[in-house]
Amino acid sequence: MAVWQAVVLGIVQGVTEVLPVSSSAHLVFVPKLLGLAHPPLAFDVLLHLGTLLAVAGYFARDLVRLIREAWQGRSEARRLFLLLLIGSVPAGVFGVLAHDWIERAFAAPAATAWQLAFTGFLVILAERRGAGGKDLDAMGPADALFIGVGQALAVVPGISRSGATIAFGLWRGLGRTAAARFSFLLSIPAILGAGLVESRSLAGAAGGKLAFPYFFGFIAAAVAGTVSIAFFLRHLSRGRLRPFAVYCWAAAGAFLLYLALS
Repeated sequence: MAVWQAVVLGIVQGVTEVLPVSSSAHLVFVPKLLGLAHPPLAFDVLLHLGTLLAVAGYFARDLVRLIREAWQGRSEARRLFLLLLIGSVPAGVFGVLAHDWIERAFAAPAATAWQLAFTGFLVILAERRGAGGKDLDAMGPADALFIGVGQALAVVPGISRSGATIAFGLWRGLGRTAAARFSFLLSIPAILGAGLVESRSLAGAAGGKLAFPYFFGFIAAAVAGTVSIAFFLRHLSRGRLRPFAVYCWAAAGAFLLYLALS
């Protein structure tokens, strides 16, 4: 893999992981459109770790306060940690049980396109449901588990993790910004878990000729993810989700047409 290819894929990952448009679909589409071999799952996980760095950096103040207050025994901070743990269970279980199937699913571009179209329906249904008034302090274990099921769905290539978790959060009555913040926080244990599962493959890449381009892909994902988070939270505070649903349908339709013609 050339450095420029890794950087392009890193930018694509960083932008689309945050927005409800499925980074996994774009990591299937873009290499296909550029005539590249699909990168190994280890590289995909590394790009997600780059996005994790963006999330951790953007919410560093919140995370430090949360850890400090949990250490001091404050009940609200410990409750949020418990909610994140509960929300992480469905994706963790599904990811471990279906690991081999997930890796094969990346080799099915047409199915990924249809699943991206499904993401559009998830987003538009959430938009029609509308945002509720609940914030993170009002969330309960059932809310976290329900949102966690949305994250588990997003293990399938083409289904957006942020789109599914935000949609499921809106269906539980969360406000848009609260749903997005919980979605971003919930991504931290999910991505760390995937990194642990792929740690052996990542270690092998780090010690070989792929280390240099992989590093630049990681940095590109982190920088693009930071910019995308800032844009998306600003958009949610005054905008709607409908444009992202339209984009999912347009991108899925265009890619299916490309596959049919090629």
